[in-house]
Amino acid sequence: CVCVCVCLNDCVILFNILLFTVIPEIISFQPQSDDIIQGSTLNITCEVSSRPNSNITLTNINTSDTIVSVSDTQQALYTFNKIHVLDSGVYQCSATNGIRSMSNVTEQMTLYIKGGYSLCETSPTNIGLPLHVNMTISICLTANPFTQLTGSNWRFKSSESDYMINGLPNEVLTSVKDTNHPFKKYVMLMITKILESHYGTYTLQVNNRFNDEQLTHVISLLPEGKS
Repeated sequence: CVCVCVCLNDCVILFNILLFTVIPEIISFQPQSDDIIQGSTLNITCEVSSRPNSNITLTNINTSDTIVSVSDTQQALYTFNKIHVLDSGVYQCSATNGIRSMSNVTEQMTLYIKGGYSLCETSPTNIGLPLHVNMTISICLTANPFTQLTGSNWRFKSSESDYMINGLPNEVLTSVKDTNHPFKKYVMLMITKILESHYGTYTLQVNNRFNDEQLTHVISLLPEGKS
């Protein structure tokens, strides 16, 4: 009789576990949109159906950063107050309620943030250098879409004769250096050997046609001691 009672109790416990527990299911992971604008406020929400409640984690897959981790709940929320193109990437929601090893579920989504050009690091504006030295200036830019940049994005104004030309003087080169993020690049301005004719104002003008805002960044190359 004791054995029968124990077995019945075990059956009741097992029945209750099966009746009142549900493996987590991610029922909503939002937003799923390709039309998100840089600077706007954006909420990421992950809703989970489970019994008991789940532990939910939101992760930025590109950076491996955990942005939210909450316990004993059915919803996780993260708010971007001013989202940036560098926030673009793959995000993952993971949920588990610990009932069985199979109770861990994941779902991913991609955020694609659109935005015009902006400086992502402080860049020098006045540089004083002597003749015959090499110069390389790196300007960090972010944008999505990131259109091709060439020497035609530059204008040069001579400090000697005060005239403006399209493009750059002789022996001045530009290039674009990629980074580990597709919407962040370095624009390089390079002079192998500075001559008198290189002193002046270099103006970078870029616009990816996403909006009417044109980024303009000015660098003055001056003789040593005049910066």
